[in-house]
Amino acid sequence: MKNLQSLVNKENIEKLGNELRNLTQTIMETVAPPISEHEVVEVWLSHDMVGYSGLEALVYRSFARIMEYTETGQVIVRGTSEKSTANEAPNVQELNMCEGLVEGTKLTKANIDHLVKTYYTPPKSGTTFTPQSGAVPVINCPVFMAIQPVKYAMPSWGNDSGEDDEETHQLVYLILLYDPTHQLKFKTLSQTMPLSWLDVPYEENEWIEDKMVETLQMAVRTIAQDYVWTRMTGGHQAMQATANEVNKSSETQEASLKTEKEP
Repeated sequence: MKNLQSLVNKENIEKLGNELRNLTQTIMETVAPPISEHEVVEVWLSHDMVGYSGLEALVYRSFARIMEYTETGQVIVRGTSEKSTANEAPNVQELNMCEGLVEGTKLTKANIDHLVKTYYTPPKSGTTFTPQSGAVPVINCPVFMAIQPVKYAMPSWGNDSGEDDEETHQLVYLILLYDPTHQLKFKTLSQTMPLSWLDVPYEENEWIEDKMVETLQMAVRTIAQDYVWTRMTGGHQAMQATANEVNKSSETQEASLKTEKEP
């Protein structure tokens, strides 16, 4: 009798394990399908900064580095700045900062909305291909990124009156990323930098430029990592859904075992 009960328990446990594996894969593909081998993540970039022509290349390198870990898919970056730089004076740079995170978020969301309305076309359903023809199905996934420099006032260290202090003003980059095809939204902030650094004369600020590049690279990699991780694993939604289903399956399994033990 004990041997029979052990056999039943073993079969039930193996069945439960197989069901959970299949369930996890189904949930992941439902929340957001993983990035496929022949998928191109097309990043449409928006920003209002002037004189930072290398920003598209920076976003590409940062995003591509994260994509390398998946060994699937490719990334391309398309700049969408409508401001012509042909008549700009040399060495002129303007961040066009916003005052505070609230205003910065509003502007960044508006830029994302504009990108989607202008450049997004929903994917066509029912697209087929014939392997015999040698054609490879390339999946194009447009995502929209907006970068906004923000003037951020940190709490003063020694000012108990609560009054604004110029020495506490910081520069921070706010970044939003939106994938309308899979309905995925991401937001991150860069490391802060003293706003006073921007007052250093151009010919003396090479170290500041390096720090700004480093800060922005890390922020882009962070939001890219969040996006790629969500696509490859299903993210927090899949984890929560899987946990809920595991609890349900465990309860069902326990009820089944109790029934089998009854005479």
